[in-house]
Amino acid sequence: MGSGRTTILIVEDSPLGLKLAEVLFATEGFEVRSAASATEGLVVLRHFRPDVVLTDIRLPDMDGLEFTRRIKADPATRHLLVLATSAELGVDESRIRAAGCDAFIPKPIEVALVRARLTTSDGGGNRSIAPRAIAPRAETGADGDVLDGLRRATAKLGLAASDPWLAEVLEECTRDLRELRRAAARPDAQQVRKIAHRMAGPSGMIGAARVVAVCLELEALSATGALDPSTPLLDRLEQELAATGAALQGLARDD
Repeated sequence: MGSGRTTILIVEDSPLGLKLAEVLFATEGFEVRSAASATEGLVVLRHFRPDVVLTDIRLPDMDGLEFTRRIKADPATRHLLVLATSAELGVDESRIRAAGCDAFIPKPIEVALVRARLTTSDGGGNRSIAPRAIAPRAETGADGDVLDGLRRATAKLGLAASDPWLAEVLEECTRDLRELRRAAARPDAQQVRKIAHRMAGPSGMIGAARVVAVCLELEALSATGALDPSTPLLDRLEQELAATGAALQGLARDD
């Protein structure tokens, strides 16, 4: 480590979500390492001892809770501060605590919450976990609400509205929307839930709170297994993506 900066390992399976998290924490002065899976994260931890590990709960090989159990079971890494993160609804606090996670940080990630956990860390045992409500409000006001969210997020990330990464997030969300429609038509509730969850993280990172709100509604609906009412939500999601794209274009012209 040696740089004097706070070090963090981010484990996230969404490439865009991971890239945006890297930018967010680097902008805030962290030394950042990253991994796209829990298995890769364990490999990184063989030679890197970060001040904090931030892991998504849902990961493709082993989930973030099993990843945490392995960290806490190893004498060489059990002292590490491990924070679980997710954009999903109804996160089970008892499961997070039982796995050994020190705290839960909802998406979109607030660096201040991570710093607060580092400040209160006592180097052993479970810290108190206080999940907050994570569903962003689906604002019904003017387009200024969308603009304000994008302005705050891009400023936090240190990105211009014209940055290609932001356009890439919207392009990926548009592809995901097509997949969502196909999955809902089959119907495949598990796939709908997976895609909606995948969309929520990067959308939240760029400040598209209304997109995230619809994704979380879809995720909650798919958890019931009943997808019949999903079409209006998918139509809303398409509208919110279009509004976000138009707002970004407007901000880019103002840059």
